[in-house]
Amino acid sequence: MISLFLNKKARLTDLYGKPCENETTFEINADNSYLYATFTCFFKEKPKDMTAIHGKKVYRDECVELFIGSKKEYYEIDVSAYNMRFVALVKNPNNEPEPQATETEIEDLETSIEWADECYIARYKLPIASIKRFGEEIYFNAFRVEMVNGERVSRTISKTNSKSHHNSEVFIPINLL
Repeated sequence: MISLFLNKKARLTDLYGKPCENETTFEINADNSYLYATFTCFFKEKPKDMTAIHGKKVYRDECVELFIGSKKEYYEIDVSAYNMRFVALVKNPNNEPEPQATETEIEDLETSIEWADECYIARYKLPIASIKRFGEEIYFNAFRVEMVNGERVSRTISKTNSKSHHNSEVFIPINLL
């Protein structure tokens, strides 16, 4: 397995770079066929399963989000703490804060959730062929949406200084060659 992220692991901060109350780490790797992303999400109180209330609106629950593709067109893959999944193809040529997204499926995409006493681990297994459709320059960003006292709090690998997760100016380049 080759590492795509220089330090292999990164700690997520809030959108403005401040340390998180509950630590979250993110790791991304690949082999010749798949990209593997792993979030380790610590918590003080186990998140509630809200998916029955919110249906497909996974982003309204405790979840993790991987944005991957080009800066103008990319997949948004959200996975709740209870392994509800939402996948969208986002077309964002003008870097809009709320771009148009079309729900889609990615063939052979796998996601899973593993629980421990103080954290849950979210794993993605994404076929590289599905990412190559965007070209050779591939970018990503990684988020955790955490529920704190009933409010959504976003954590990110990049310092966006923006409330929008779709700010492609801060997407991180990776080379899948």
